[in-house]
Amino acid sequence: MPAKPSRITFFNQTFALGGAETLYHDLFFWLKQHGVEVEVYTTFPPLAQKLNFLARVHHFPFAIDLIGDWKGFLKGLFFLPLGFFYYGILVAAHRQTDLIFVSGVTEKILVTFWARIFGLPVVWLEHGPLSRLLQKFGGFSRRLYLSVSSYPYKIITPSRFTAADLVKNLGISPTRIEIIPNGVNIATSPSAPVPYRVCCVSRLEPGKGQDLLIQAWPGVISHVPQARLCLVGAGDFRPRLESLASSLNLSAVEFTGWVPDAGAYQAASQICVFPTLWPLEGFGMAGVEAMAHSKPVIGFNFGPLPEIITPATGILVPPGDVAALARAIVSLLKNPFLSRRLGNAGRQRYLAKYTISVMGPRYLKVFSRVC
Repeated sequence: MPAKPSRITFFNQTFALGGAETLYHDLFFWLKQHGVEVEVYTTFPPLAQKLNFLARVHHFPFAIDLIGDWKGFLKGLFFLPLGFFYYGILVAAHRQTDLIFVSGVTEKILVTFWARIFGLPVVWLEHGPLSRLLQKFGGFSRRLYLSVSSYPYKIITPSRFTAADLVKNLGISPTRIEIIPNGVNIATSPSAPVPYRVCCVSRLEPGKGQDLLIQAWPGVISHVPQARLCLVGAGDFRPRLESLASSLNLSAVEFTGWVPDAGAYQAASQICVFPTLWPLEGFGMAGVEAMAHSKPVIGFNFGPLPEIITPATGILVPPGDVAALARAIVSLLKNPFLSRRLGNAGRQRYLAKYTISVMGPRYLKVFSRVC
């Protein structure tokens, strides 16, 4: 392997803590353990706090959102000239860094422009399909994105699904894409699951599939009356989901809201469901986390999920098929032996493919080739 970098500068824009932010934490901690210093610039103070084990973490004073709603877009346009020069100053101040690592559309556009001016190597991290987002607002962001997309040495994606979108819809050369599945370090402890308990961990927002899971629940309890559904997560979609559960007279549905340890709910369940149909889904960390806790995973045969969930570790049903989703849940609730077998296989798959000790060296290999 070529000489590894000693200094990496990371630019990120985010508005929430989720799977991607957990990835940053675990990856940067691993890099630090292996002698690589990472300096972070982020727009989100909670992420800066989450990365406080790093020596240098900075809160960027404003966010420029070019792919959100109209209000955010117009605000982003207002701050764009300021951001352009501000990022230029930051990149100029880091001309001695070995590598610039970027996640976030606006950062990719602005940071990459200046990195090219100063001759600094760049690697992008693309979490999920982007083409639909970049079409918004007359394709303004798409044109800016494509204007700099030929410069990064590599674009890392977590799935073949995301890579295919970059190639087909944005014209990125497959030779410049590196597929590295997300990894996560999860501490587990032996615990007996609560019989007939089903857990779904995800943000509560349209597309994540909690509404379809609730619609499937009458079909579950008609065969397994003891079944209980636990929806773990927060989001603006919660009132609509609660209203849906109420309209179906479902008393066996629990909403936890945000919890500090969602994994504890996964560990205490018999099976986990990840019913996403979100078009921007780039990976599916909740499925990996469930496998880490030795739980079988049920979901729709959609997007990147077939790359994670196999017939040996769970069940995938046709996208949007509520009846099939209910049947899959019933089949595992009625067969604890099969649930355990799938869960144990999922645990082995997690250890083989989705830990930081597996993912970290692959990132470092890419970074080292750049430097």
